[in-house]
Amino acid sequence: MRTIAKILRTDLRRMTASVIAIVTLMGLCIIPCLYAWFNIFSNWSPYDSEATGRIRVAVVSSDQGAELLGLQINVGDKIIEALQSNDSIGWEFPDSADAALEGVRASDYYAALIVPEDFTAHALSFLSGELQNPQLQYYENEKKNAIAPKITGKAKTAVQEQVNAAFVETIATYVSKASTVLSASGHDPQTVLRTLSTQTQQLSDRLSDADSVLAAASDLTAAADQLIGLSQTLVGDAANVTQAGGSVIGSAGETISDADSAVGETAAALRRLVAEFDADLQDLTGVVTSAFTDVDCYNDFVSNDLDSRLRLISARRDSALTAAADLKALGLDVPADAFTRLAERYGKIYDRLARLETVTEDGWDGVQTVRQAILDEIHDAQQTVTDIAQTGTDALESKLRRAIGAAQSAVRAAEASLAGMGGGFETLVGVLGRYGAALDALQGGLTDTAQAVGDLQERLATVSGLLERLSESELLERLTGVLTDDAALIADYLASPVRMDTQVLYEVREYGSAMAPFYTVLAQWVGALLAAVLLKVRIKHPEQYPGLRPWQSFFGRYGLFLFVGLAQGLIVSLGDLVYVGVQCLHPVRFVLAACLNGVCFTMINYALVFALESIGQALGVIVLVVQVAGSGGTYPVEVLPRVFQKLYPAMPFRYAMDAMRECVAGMYGNTYAKCMGALVLFTLGAMGLGLALYWPAKWLNRLISESKEKSEIML
Repeated sequence: MRTIAKILRTDLRRMTASVIAIVTLMGLCIIPCLYAWFNIFSNWSPYDSEATGRIRVAVVSSDQGAELLGLQINVGDKIIEALQSNDSIGWEFPDSADAALEGVRASDYYAALIVPEDFTAHALSFLSGELQNPQLQYYENEKKNAIAPKITGKAKTAVQEQVNAAFVETIATYVSKASTVLSASGHDPQTVLRTLSTQTQQLSDRLSDADSVLAAASDLTAAADQLIGLSQTLVGDAANVTQAGGSVIGSAGETISDADSAVGETAAALRRLVAEFDADLQDLTGVVTSAFTDVDCYNDFVSNDLDSRLRLISARRDSALTAAADLKALGLDVPADAFTRLAERYGKIYDRLARLETVTEDGWDGVQTVRQAILDEIHDAQQTVTDIAQTGTDALESKLRRAIGAAQSAVRAAEASLAGMGGGFETLVGVLGRYGAALDALQGGLTDTAQAVGDLQERLATVSGLLERLSESELLERLTGVLTDDAALIADYLASPVRMDTQVLYEVREYGSAMAPFYTVLAQWVGALLAAVLLKVRIKHPEQYPGLRPWQSFFGRYGLFLFVGLAQGLIVSLGDLVYVGVQCLHPVRFVLAACLNGVCFTMINYALVFALESIGQALGVIVLVVQVAGSGGTYPVEVLPRVFQKLYPAMPFRYAMDAMRECVAGMYGNTYAKCMGALVLFTLGAMGLGLALYWPAKWLNRLISESKEKSEIML
C-alpha cells in the first residue's frame, strides 16, 4: 500500500507542477460535460408546439362544397378555419395545390395537405346510398429530414381526427339549423306527428273495406279452378291414345337411326382396312428396296427377316379374301372383285419372295431381276388399293344410305300424321294448364294479400296510437328544445362522444429531461475514454519504485483516473441540475449515480488500456459505439435488432441510465439499488480483467509497439 500511495502522491505533484497538465485535466473534466449539456438543450422540447410550430406544412382547399336541405356546406373551409387557429405545426396556406406541391418538392415545405374538390360531396354521399369515404391528399418530403416526417405524421393523424370532428360538428350544426327553420315555419314535431296519426287512422279504415272485396274475389277464383280441372281430365284421355301410337313410330325411327349409324361405322372400318393395306405395301416397298442394296444385306434379309415378312403377307391376303366375301354378301360386287384382285396380288408377291435364296457375287445380277419383278407386283397391289379407296367405300355407303333414307321417309310421314293429332291435344291441355296455374296463383295472391292487408291494418292502428302519444310526449319537447337552443352542445358531443382520461405515471415535464440520463452517461464514457487515451496508463520510470509489481502499478496510477472520473461525474451532474435545470426528484442520488458512473467507466477503459494498450483503446471505442446504438438511450430496446437485445443486459449504459431515470422521474422499489450494484460489479469485473490479461497480452503489446515505431507515423 505504501508503494501505491507513493505513486499517487507523485502523480498529484506532477499534475500540479505543469500548466499544460492542469489545462489538460481541466479539459478532460469539462469538455465531455459540454457535450451532454448542449445535447440536452437541443432536445429540450422538440415536440412542443413552440418548436413544431416552426415546421412549415402547406394546406390548400379545392373543395367545391355541396348542398344539403337547401343549405350550402363546405367542409374544406371548416378545415382551413380549424388549422388557422392550430399552432401545433407551422401551417402555410398557398394559393393553389400546384404551388403547395412545388414547395414540397423544393423542400420549402416539409409536407402538404390538399382538400380535393369533391371532399364535401363524398362526405355527404351516405345520403344517396352510395357511400364514398372522403379522402385528404397528403404529400411529405422525407428527404429533407429524418425526424420531421415523424412529427408531421403525428400532425397528419391529428388533422384527420380534427377533420372528422369538424365534419360531424358541421352536420350536427346544419341539422340543428334545419330544425330551427322548420319550427319557425310552423312545422314543429308535435304538429307533424298529430297529422301523421290522423292520416294513419284514415288509411286503416280504408284497408278494412279492401279486405272484404278480396274475400269475395277469392271464392269466385276457387269455383273457376274446379271447372278447368275437369276439362283437363277429358282432353288428357284422348291425348294418351295418340301418344301410344307415336311411341311405336318413334321406336321404329330409333331402329332406323341405329342402322344409319351402323352404315357409317361399316364404311369407316372399310376405310381403315384400306389404309392398313396401303401402309403395309409402302413398308414392304421400303424393306425390299433396302434388302436388295448389296449381297450382304440381301443374304441377311433372306436369313433373318424373310419368314416373318411372308407370314405378314399371308395374313394380309386372308384379310382381303374375307373382305371380298363380306362385300359380296351385301350385294356389292364391284368392291368385292377389287378385294379379290388384291388377294391375288398378295399371292404373287408371296410366291416370288418365297423363292428367294442366298447368293454370291456371281448370282447377284439375277437377283436384281427378281427384285424388279417383286416391286412391280407391289406397285400393282398399291394401285388396286387406290381403286378400292376411290370407289369401293363410296359405293358401299351410297347404296346402304339410299335404303335407309327410304325407310326414314316413311317413318317421318307416319310421325307427322300422329303429331298433327297429338299437337292439338297438347296445345289444348297446355292452355288449360296455364289457366289453372294462373287461377291458383291468383287465389294464393288474394289470400296473401288479404292477410297482409289485415296485418297492415292492425299495425297502422298501433302506429297511429304511438304517434298520438309521442306528439304529446314531454321528452319530444325537451329534444326539440335541445336541437333548437343547444346546437353547439349537440355538435360537440357528436364530434367527440368518447373522451380519453389519461393518467401519467412518473411524469417527465420536458423531453430534454427524459434524454438527460442518456447524454450524461454518454458524456461520462467519452470523458473516461479520452482520459485513457491522453493520460499515461503505465509508469514511465518503474525503477523509482523498487520491487514494483503490476498490481501496485495498476492501482497506483488508477488514482489519477479515479480523480478524473469523480470530477467528471460531479461537474456533469451538478451542471444538469443547476445550469441546464433538468427535472430531478432525487438530486443527491442523481449526483451519487453520476460519481459511480465515473468510477465504473474510468475503471473499464483504464483496465482495457492497461492490459491491451492500443487494442484496449480500440475496444473502448467499440464498446462505446455498441452501447450508443443498443442500450435503449433513444429508442426502446424492443424495437432494435435482436443482436442488441441479446447484448442489452451486459451493457453498463443500461444500469447507469436506469439509475439516473429513477432519480429524474421517481423511484420504484429497489431498482436504484440494483442498478448501482450492477455498476459496482462491472467495476470489479473490469479490475479483475485488467490484471488477469496483463501478463498474457504483454508479448502482443510489445510486438504492436515495435510495429508502430517502425511505421514512423503512429504514436
